[in-house]
Amino acid sequence: MEDIFEKISNLLNDGIDVVWSIIVESNGSSPRSKNASMVVTKDSGRVLGTIGGGTIEYESERIALRLLEEKRSDVHEFILTPNEIEDIGMVCGGDVKVYFYYISHTDEEMVAKLKKGKLRIGYEDSGKYVTLSNRSEHVYIFGGGHITQAVVPVISRLGFHSTVCEDREDFARRELFPEVDEIRLLQMDELGNICKEMTKDDFVCIFTRGHKNDFEVLCQVLKTDISYIGVIGSRSKKKFVFDKLRNLGFTESDIARVKTPIGFDILAETPEEIAISVAAELIYVRAGGNTAFDLSKPEECR
Repeated sequence: MEDIFEKISNLLNDGIDVVWSIIVESNGSSPRSKNASMVVTKDSGRVLGTIGGGTIEYESERIALRLLEEKRSDVHEFILTPNEIEDIGMVCGGDVKVYFYYISHTDEEMVAKLKKGKLRIGYEDSGKYVTLSNRSEHVYIFGGGHITQAVVPVISRLGFHSTVCEDREDFARRELFPEVDEIRLLQMDELGNICKEMTKDDFVCIFTRGHKNDFEVLCQVLKTDISYIGVIGSRSKKKFVFDKLRNLGFTESDIARVKTPIGFDILAETPEEIAISVAAELIYVRAGGNTAFDLSKPEECR
């Protein structure tokens, strides 16, 4: 989303009005999820972003161009099922609601908001809103071993910002994971400081060198409101860890936040295979999915 924030700011500064087309609601097997967006200008049409391609994007661009002429915003719902009157010819089943947000180049308040990197945009008269941010999803990875070295290059290509945290200098070298955004060399008694940086939208993956360190990190991370916490380990380790958490006073609600074993169950064994299962789970959670589903039950994956 960072490129779109910067692009809109530059266009407005150049005296160009835009329509920011944003998917605000998405149901079923729609081509893109909520918050996907594109920017349209009068002279160039779509200049950045995508809301799924094909007919839906073509129709959305037409609507955006009309709204630029009319200098107003609007909402349009696309029904993506074969039998609906508004069927627009795509093979996906489901529907999306797109908010066409008209922004005038004279809107100085919007330029200021874009600089802050986060927007809360209301649409319709019902008080609904969508929140957009130019901050990539941040993955804090604890441990710099073989699994982390396999995970970092995969998630970096998926748009995740990664920070590797290690307490051993030999495993905190950039040559081990050149694609990483940041490396933190820190001791276990410094965990509280980095946890203070975490936000609800961040991710934590715990791959330290042993159960003891995994558990120490987990206890600190559970004190934050971070949405995703994944821990490497076997199913037998899961009961042991959860019992220890209960003994320390963590609630069942706290424990339910922990995903262990981390990643989708694709029978992965090697670090490279585990990296794929972890990356797939991060993608799914980022898109709003529930990590508790069973891959053997396709209906739970929707």
